[in-house]
Amino acid sequence: MYSPGNNKISGAKRIKSEELFIEAVANFNQSFYRDEHITQINHKILDKYLILPGTISVALFYLDHETFEFRLGHTIDATEKEQQDIFDYLIENGTIGKALDKGHLVFSIYGQNSHIIIIPVVSPAGIMGVIQVLGSIGLKNFSDNIQNYIILHANQFAFLLTNVKLNNEINNLEADLEQKISLRVEKIKQAQRELQLILNSILTGVFIIEKSTGTIIDTNDAAAKLLKTDKDSIIGTKRNEWEYFENLINNRKDSNSSNTPVETYLLNAEKVPFPVQKTMSNLYIGNKEIFLESFIDISERKKYIDDLKKQSELLKGVDKATNTLLVESSFDSAITKAIEYIGISTNVDRIYFFTKIY
Repeated sequence: MYSPGNNKISGAKRIKSEELFIEAVANFNQSFYRDEHITQINHKILDKYLILPGTISVALFYLDHETFEFRLGHTIDATEKEQQDIFDYLIENGTIGKALDKGHLVFSIYGQNSHIIIIPVVSPAGIMGVIQVLGSIGLKNFSDNIQNYIILHANQFAFLLTNVKLNNEINNLEADLEQKISLRVEKIKQAQRELQLILNSILTGVFIIEKSTGTIIDTNDAAAKLLKTDKDSIIGTKRNEWEYFENLINNRKDSNSSNTPVETYLLNAEKVPFPVQKTMSNLYIGNKEIFLESFIDISERKKYIDDLKKQSELLKGVDKATNTLLVESSFDSAITKAIEYIGISTNVDRIYFFTKIY
């Protein structure tokens, strides 16, 4: 259980953008918060949720594991009483319990013109608390992708809180020279927990790649499912073994330090390419520098876009054919050109017209 620290209320204006929120989450780096006080960590993490369009205020409630009661730990852009009243209402109507049971964010209505998002903050050790985001009615219209990033940011928060707790424990051990062996064991456990927490934090496919060798040293079940294989068949392979050969032929190489989502192709275990959107981040596990690559399958989205393009080309062909029929003086010539336009737009070699002669 952490001390709540000082609540902060900020009236600063912010630029609201889903893209900026994704960028902020993708650029997450634990080293930025290494020397921060818990109150500063709370504020900086929660403040990112207010980048999302339609958000008004945000609060953090810690779970006291001794009393099993939630206590307000931090609030931005609302008073403690306002946040507590909302939270008490959500306790009574079952929203908080539903979010904790699902382990995922839950939407709820508050009053006539407000929506609430409840986001569980969960570490491998258990429930640490919940984040409460108040916003306008449009708050419920976030895509699944944005919702995944909202949960991911809460997992990053749990990661930081876990590290703060572990670091405090380590510092206490370091103060006692007679417990140096115990300190070493605790550091090893911390490295293992960090690695596991990274995997648990990503809801999509993930590769953990050793920078010096390009070897995949760990992955998760989501990646194995997308690649149509098992985790053991991925771990120990080189990252470029899963690269689509056209990317290699065209010398297409995404920057390893880029956190910007990019679209590319991966090969599954059957050597079949499939489109993905991925991000790449630099992290440290102990003293080892690694790349964290996360990716999602965008096959359905690509198919939808391709279908729209085909329909657009067909409409263009029909439009040209119609204009030709209207302006050509020769009927036979007009029909020939119109057929040609439709054929080009539908990507076929021949079109046959059958007429009934009386």
